[in-house]
Amino acid sequence: MRQNRTIASLLLSVLAACISTNDPPQIRYFAVEVPEPAAAPASGLHYRLRRTRSAAHLRERMVWRRSEVEYGFAEDRRWTEAPITYVERAVQEELVVGRGLGRSEALSTPALDIELFAFDELLAPAHVARVAFALRLIAPDGNVLLDRTFARDDPIEGRAPEDVAEAMSRALAAAASEAADALVSALQ
Repeated sequence: MRQNRTIASLLLSVLAACISTNDPPQIRYFAVEVPEPAAAPASGLHYRLRRTRSAAHLRERMVWRRSEVEYGFAEDRRWTEAPITYVERAVQEELVVGRGLGRSEALSTPALDIELFAFDELLAPAHVARVAFALRLIAPDGNVLLDRTFARDDPIEGRAPEDVAEAMSRALAAAASEAADALVSALQ
């Protein structure tokens, strides 16, 4: 009996030593806010959104990069939505509201694919928010009307995650506006 108490006491001591007194990091959530473009009159042009996808590492955790080959994830920072959702929304707002395009589901309408490559905080050589995505517009007959990558960097002024989110918003807004201009030119 005494031996059982000793073993139990020893086990409790070992378990107590294993329990960390450090609290886990509090997860913080950040959103990308792209201002809605000024409304344009209807252009008579239409498109249909066919497919959106993103690089596998671009999910809810915020991504940082030191180089083209080294990526990491912030353990305590998350986007409120998947980055591809922000990109899709920004591009469509630019097309529909800012350029007056109509969205259609008809197969006789040119199809738009969006692929997201970067939604990263680049740490070096400059501290910037980087957004990079490709648009591919395919005519109903299968001809490729547009196949282009749009990338923008915006300086991150501070070290706070809020600064990253604000710079990402600016970079995305600029890239989405440039992409919408190119898509309208391809449709005309």
